[in-house]
Amino acid sequence: MNKYFNYQKGEGFIEGCPLSALAEKYGTPLYIYSEKTIRESVRRFQKAFSGIAPIIRYSCKANSNLRLLEILKEAGCGADVISPGELAITLTAGFTPKNIIMEGVGKREDEIKFGLKKGVSFFSVESLSELATLNRLASKQKREITALLRLNPDIAAGGHHYISTGKKENKFGLTEAEVISVLKNPAAFPHLKINGLHLHLGSQIDSPEPYLKAIKEAERLRQIYPFQFLDLGGGFPVRYDKEMAEIEVFGKAICGAIKKFDLPPHRASPARGEDIKIIFEPGRHFIAPAGFLLTRIIYRKDRPHKRFLVVDAGMNDLIRPSLYEAWHNIQTVREPKGKNNSFEIVGPVCESGDFLGKERLLPDTIKEGDLLLIGEAGAYGFSMSSNYNGRLRPAEVLVSGKKSRIIRKRETLENLTAQF
Repeated sequence: MNKYFNYQKGEGFIEGCPLSALAEKYGTPLYIYSEKTIRESVRRFQKAFSGIAPIIRYSCKANSNLRLLEILKEAGCGADVISPGELAITLTAGFTPKNIIMEGVGKREDEIKFGLKKGVSFFSVESLSELATLNRLASKQKREITALLRLNPDIAAGGHHYISTGKKENKFGLTEAEVISVLKNPAAFPHLKINGLHLHLGSQIDSPEPYLKAIKEAERLRQIYPFQFLDLGGGFPVRYDKEMAEIEVFGKAICGAIKKFDLPPHRASPARGEDIKIIFEPGRHFIAPAGFLLTRIIYRKDRPHKRFLVVDAGMNDLIRPSLYEAWHNIQTVREPKGKNNSFEIVGPVCESGDFLGKERLLPDTIKEGDLLLIGEAGAYGFSMSSNYNGRLRPAEVLVSGKKSRIIRKRETLENLTAQF
């Protein structure tokens, strides 16, 4: 967080913008994104994997703000979408259908039809029934439709068990036996090109080892049928409360394994076909460090056993702490001075689970009206926000140097009632 947030003469800044001025201009709670951080994250990722020149498709579920998608597109990303809504937003942001992959464990027939109608030609398939449906609908297309088979490889990876997706007890993907049955008989799906394997293992993966296991699995299955694409998903970590391996560590290990993947004698094998093409789907890794939630202290409640800071952002604005017990860096907007004390940072929602941070050391001089900044909030922050308790979702602001602009308006009571 400190790389993108800093104090200047005691005042907190993101890039060249003072946070107190942003609060005054736009109100709180407020999501703030650093454009510089997003672009730097993408460039660093591209450099780390330059040895294999991967196809990068940003995972829109992390944050699908239209203006942020435009930045990611300019930086060289395609898009990974889960729903017609995400697809519509990415198309509006300027992504072309050929650079979009449609995924999701429960795509309805009408949703697949929508994707095909909009020109999407890459689909990740998670069940044999879905594969049959896609094959039937693709029969009416005058273009090639590529299916990537999502394998559940039973590889443990990721942080909280809610964000692990590659274990056999998870709902995601096909079994190895199902994948093999398709690879041995691709002609059973004549209207599709069965041309890839998808192995997304989870989120917050803390070492390259799960990816290397997935690559070995893919190499073995590619002996059966010479598919061209290997989609290793995302899952690259973000530092919240503990050190994580840098992206360069992942790049070196994965690039090394992929280069061996395509070395002779494999290349000479008639089953191999073209060299493998790697797809990555980073989401959180690009956008989490770039996003912040600015909130104002409404009340301070000192109790004999605990000190509470009641702020104007709640679990409806940032649900990750309540849902996953996720840890986010929380700092004062004014540079801290004096001794610290332990505080519970809680919101206004009528739930005991409504908290943003527990047992946080903050200056004992902190008072009502002061501002707090919650870091690493760019991913699964606004995208998982809600109107619980009838609360209005916050505005979103993009910071570029000394300039700031609204990229999503704050909701109003009229917005809340217009849907009825």
